[in-house]
Amino acid sequence: MKFNLKVIKNSIKDYFGKFKNFNFNEKIQRATATKTVDFRDRTLLLNPFRIAISLLIIAILIILIINMGVLPHLNKKELSESSLESGGAYSQYTYGDDVLLLSNKGLTAIDRSGKKKWKVEAQLTSPLIDIDEKYILIADLDGNNYTATYKDGKIQHEFKVQNDIISAKVNKSGNTAIATEEAGYKGMVSVFNNRGDNIYTWHSGEGYIVDVDISDNSRYLAVSQMMSDGDEVYSRIQFIDIFRGEIVSTAFCESALVANITFDKNDDVVAVSDKNVVGYTKKGKQRFDINLAGKKTTNFILGNDMMTFLTADSRGNSILEIYSTGGRLIGTYSTNGEVKNVAMCGDTIALNTMRDVLYVNSRGKLKRTLSIEHDIKTIGIFGNERDVLVIGGNKADVVRIK
Repeated sequence: MKFNLKVIKNSIKDYFGKFKNFNFNEKIQRATATKTVDFRDRTLLLNPFRIAISLLIIAILIILIINMGVLPHLNKKELSESSLESGGAYSQYTYGDDVLLLSNKGLTAIDRSGKKKWKVEAQLTSPLIDIDEKYILIADLDGNNYTATYKDGKIQHEFKVQNDIISAKVNKSGNTAIATEEAGYKGMVSVFNNRGDNIYTWHSGEGYIVDVDISDNSRYLAVSQMMSDGDEVYSRIQFIDIFRGEIVSTAFCESALVANITFDKNDDVVAVSDKNVVGYTKKGKQRFDINLAGKKTTNFILGNDMMTFLTADSRGNSILEIYSTGGRLIGTYSTNGEVKNVAMCGDTIALNTMRDVLYVNSRGKLKRTLSIEHDIKTIGIFGNERDVLVIGGNKADVVRIK
């Protein structure tokens, strides 16, 4: 077929001519007109347009109700009996899409359907866990001298530790720092690479080691030490360059005992003491200082973008304070009564009282409360940031809060 400009012009003219003659009002009137229908010897008047709009509104409302969690127990799942030890004492941790359950008998991964994904068998007296992305470290702090790293439930390395373990951490590359007691010193830190090779050792001549961490880039160690000048106990934090094998800076926390030090995603350090929370650069420069003002801290969580502190007042009420990783207060939430546990994943924060699970956003606003049919001992948030594993005695459920 041959085409020329005249043919194309006439085709366009014919098309728009038909479009011009299209009667929208007539079409709408036909669509919205009431129709008569005979049904079982009865005559019904139906308006198809109104019926369609009504069905659409109902569908939208159902979707909103389900996603807002107004009917949360539609998503409730009970865990199988084989997934839990009856009466076991668990602590919970987010791991990828799953939740990890740590007890004296080892570590169990539970998926969102409530089923056991894998289990690590271990006899632990005082278990410690540290997680960084895919790597998991398990240690026993009560004289068993057991430390091992895992990935997706498969053992990577078991470390032969000769003395009691003080602290142990793993980074996202699988490198590990283990602080132990050591004869003739006030503690020792051993650093292992992800092949299990001992690549660096540091001895503490002054000050008892309290905690240790290794940066994600595997270059720096942070070591918290308990010091005493004879009249007062205080803390000292040593920042050590592993590559150069030397201390690059030192920070002092006067009249405070730093019990926990953690490298954040920027390889800066957050130090938590009984009196304040201080942020440092990896070279020991102070970034922020959060005064706890005499409040008793019962829970601390450091996430990728924020950190939470649960404190208790003199009347037994709980106060949740939410800070950015730069030390800026971004939200608070107070309860009438005691909060038992806090869990955080991304920007989702879950709290629990004796029988309720509370969802609080990153600004400290209460978004949802779910009542549970049994007492609650622990909670954990799955990686989708919507489902929560609720454990109480020999009962456990997966419920949706978001």
